[in-house]
Amino acid sequence: MLLDKFLAPIDEAQNRIQDTAKHAQYIAELLGYYYRDHSLSQEEAKILCSELRTIAVKITKAESLYELKIVYEAITDFVDITAKFQHKERKYSIGRGLRKNILDPLNTCIGKYQNFQRRSECYNSWETVGKPRLESNE
Repeated sequence: MLLDKFLAPIDEAQNRIQDTAKHAQYIAELLGYYYRDHSLSQEEAKILCSELRTIAVKITKAESLYELKIVYEAITDFVDITAKFQHKERKYSIGRGLRKNILDPLNTCIGKYQNFQRRSECYNSWETVGKPRLESNE
């Protein structure tokens, strides 16, 4: 039960990671229909949709904190590229959708994973350091 409580943040982070991938797919689908609202040509929309689907795949394939950080950096660069495509209403902007529903949750996952790693390292160092101390104090 303690292990479940200890691993719960990692499970939650994994669910968030999957949700961000779903959202990248969702934005790709929307842009396919509403590309004109973002001042995109049909060709530009196809390229962005393809890139968003690639991002979704990269998010789900990230198996380490390092890989997740690389994906996060790539998405951040992608947001910079999409900034020139403006919707008349801010709440529908591509960049805002990517930041709010992909980058922000991934950032939280990265932070939780780093905290998990620190706790694991602390626990492992306590086990290796703690046991010899107990034995030497007989």
